[in-house]
Amino acid sequence: MRRAALAQSILTIATTRDRAAAVVGDLLEEESSGSRVRFWGSVAGTTVAFAWLNIVRFIFRRHFVSGADNRGQAMEFWRFVWRRKRLLVVPVVLSTVAASIVAYRMPVIYRSEVRMMVVPQRVPQSLVPSSVDMKLENRLVAIKQQILSRTRLQQIVTEFNLYAKERKTAVMEEVIQRMRLRDIGMETMPSGQDGDPAVFSLSFQSADQRVTMRVTEKLASLFINENLEDRSRMAENTQTFIEGQLDDLARQLDEFAAVMERDRLAHRTTRRSDVIQYEELQNAYREMLNKRQQARLAANMENRQIGEQFKVIDPARIAERPEGPERLNITLFGAGAGLAVGLALMLAASMRPPAPPPMAIPAASPAAE
Repeated sequence: MRRAALAQSILTIATTRDRAAAVVGDLLEEESSGSRVRFWGSVAGTTVAFAWLNIVRFIFRRHFVSGADNRGQAMEFWRFVWRRKRLLVVPVVLSTVAASIVAYRMPVIYRSEVRMMVVPQRVPQSLVPSSVDMKLENRLVAIKQQILSRTRLQQIVTEFNLYAKERKTAVMEEVIQRMRLRDIGMETMPSGQDGDPAVFSLSFQSADQRVTMRVTEKLASLFINENLEDRSRMAENTQTFIEGQLDDLARQLDEFAAVMERDRLAHRTTRRSDVIQYEELQNAYREMLNKRQQARLAANMENRQIGEQFKVIDPARIAERPEGPERLNITLFGAGAGLAVGLALMLAASMRPPAPPPMAIPAASPAAE
């Protein structure tokens, strides 16, 4: 198999051909219960393990004089490193410089955050039951989906002239997707017996500090307004539904009343089932009248904005420190990568067989002269 030969050649870099063939055979047997990705991951991990084992063997056995003291062994190791210092220094310097250039060319990102709390309605539920019975957590998810829709986000992008460079080369859908998934954040902090969030935060990140703050304020205002409008719509829809139910019950009551009136004029006894159904309709009508009154109170409460609301407790501010990039971490990562490459080069150099000494030319004997 070509895959087995390729895996064996990779393992041969760090071990012998016989051992590489044995390892590949074992991995191919295990592949029946795994995937190809797992197979190649095992090949890579085994190669690294053998390479590290070679380094350990080299340090503690191969290049050290037997019976020498620890100081002599250390000096022998450092002489080996010094002879091949370029293999270590050059990759570290080049990788560190390249990582530093990349890190300092990356744009600075600032993040602004606003925290809001959920203020319950100012009228006791026992007096005016709320017409919105959806859990707050679910309503937050629904409001977030409305705010992060393409239409809303495109309006924000246009209003604040966001992603000017990206819009020149990418389509608007890609820009909106980046803004939605990477640059806008939302976190909730659950509290209370029901686990509903009492405090949640909204954030936005970009390269401009002031624009970042203004966009965060815009998102917060959209959340507040959308919550008010959503609750008002639900209260109005509830009231409209109840009015429709009342009209339907009134029509049925009128029909039963007409039937009972005809029976009375004809001196007939109305069926008992019709009388019971008529009484049930009357009770349902009275109950619906009570619900209509509650719905009107709830709608009036929402219109006066004394129902449940979102209130800003920590307004958005201009970020004093950048959110990223972590330039020092990127530079250190580059240095570490260069160090790994340098050690690999030194390992490869140590595994090369030493060059044979030049053969001495025998001197001519006096007899031959």
